[in-house]
Amino acid sequence: MKNSKELLKTKIENQVEILFNKSLDEANALEIYQGLSNVLLETISKDWLKTRKRYETEKQAFYFSAEFLMGRALGNNLINLGLDKEVKEVLEEIGFDLNSVEAAEEDAGLGNGGLGRLAACFMDSLVTLNLPGQGYGIKYKNGIFKQKIVDGFQVETPETWLKYGDVWTISRPSEEVVVEFGDGKVRAVPYDMPVIGYGTKNVNTLRLWEAKSINELNLKAFNDQKYDEALKEVNRAEDISRILYPNDSTNEGKKLRLKQQYFFTSAS
Repeated sequence: MKNSKELLKTKIENQVEILFNKSLDEANALEIYQGLSNVLLETISKDWLKTRKRYETEKQAFYFSAEFLMGRALGNNLINLGLDKEVKEVLEEIGFDLNSVEAAEEDAGLGNGGLGRLAACFMDSLVTLNLPGQGYGIKYKNGIFKQKIVDGFQVETPETWLKYGDVWTISRPSEEVVVEFGDGKVRAVPYDMPVIGYGTKNVNTLRLWEAKSINELNLKAFNDQKYDEALKEVNRAEDISRILYPNDSTNEGKKLRLKQQYFFTSAS
């Protein structure tokens, strides 16, 4: 019978093969990160389901926030599960440093300031204290911005944290809803992120909504070679979850922020 380290190594190897059709000696840090994260999701899946089923019979607290500054998931979850030392040793056996694997994860662009960190702390506290609670927010495609200093001035670039996908948010297409505005409708597609408690089998949920167009493409306009017009509805819908805290210095920006707030509260 395999010991726990051998079993963990085999599971990571299997995930890397399934996801990337590579052996461990061919994989890079990002691929190891994604494979390991999938192994952890498998590890908590039964506890996550049991927690959700138990909550269906209890009163719950629901925490709504425009931002959740959760930080990188892998390192935090390894500590909470008590697996950090074991995983570190297994990764060293296959030629990887835990820090480099953790660094391959993009920092989730779901929050930026004190409000977001407070919301994340509430989520961590609820689950660790075994309290029935769930968070609701927006799955932003981009964080607030990345900062560069050029000639003494701040230059802002997109913080596209989802460019390689996100292992830790699970799509729930069967629970999609439609949100109506005065000028149209959008689809709200839910993604669930597990919030793992420290030293407990409890696993709470952070539900994040992504805005999608009712129609994916205006085919007539596209065939007429009016390409911008063909994607106008798609872009207007996706603008709602495109970026954390869009510039609200004009009325258009203020309207978009209001739409964001209405979108995720209405969907939730």
